[in-house]
Amino acid sequence: MLTIFLLKMKSVIHFTSKDNWESILAWGFLDNSSNPENSGGGMSKDLFDLIGGKTYLVGIPGFSLLSWYASGLMEYIKEYVGEVALEVPVLNTENSFVREHKDFSPEGLIKIAGLDLWKKSWKSKLSKKEYKLFKAVQVDYYNSTMPLDSYKGQYEVPEVWLSQRTPVDKIRIEEL
Repeated sequence: MLTIFLLKMKSVIHFTSKDNWESILAWGFLDNSSNPENSGGGMSKDLFDLIGGKTYLVGIPGFSLLSWYASGLMEYIKEYVGEVALEVPVLNTENSFVREHKDFSPEGLIKIAGLDLWKKSWKSKLSKKEYKLFKAVQVDYYNSTMPLDSYKGQYEVPEVWLSQRTPVDKIRIEEL
């Protein structure tokens, strides 16, 4: 089982838009662009000191795509990020990490709050009570951060954050 897991973690699926893919091809590299502390903070000072202030390439291990669909996150990705799926090799695990996205997802928040706070947070304003619950789940998501080298498949909806610049000749478009 561990051997299969390690083989599958040689790459991740990164989503982008068609326009961004054209820009990536023209530039010759897929560069880091995602902030690990999204939407309003909540990361501890120690964690921020470790990973904050940098940008990362975010991807999904191919073996976890079904759990991403089940969590409701793929709908968000397709609407807000893009539908071009790129297979990106893991070139460098140094300064890279993994987070558990299970609870901080549409389905996870429905189970916790009884309504889809994920979608509501993108479409309208949350009440104070909803916002407090949303932030608590987001902090748990931040606190699930572990070095990629330490990850052994513990998470149900893993999200990989890579600290690498990837040449386009190493990237493959995936048909999903």
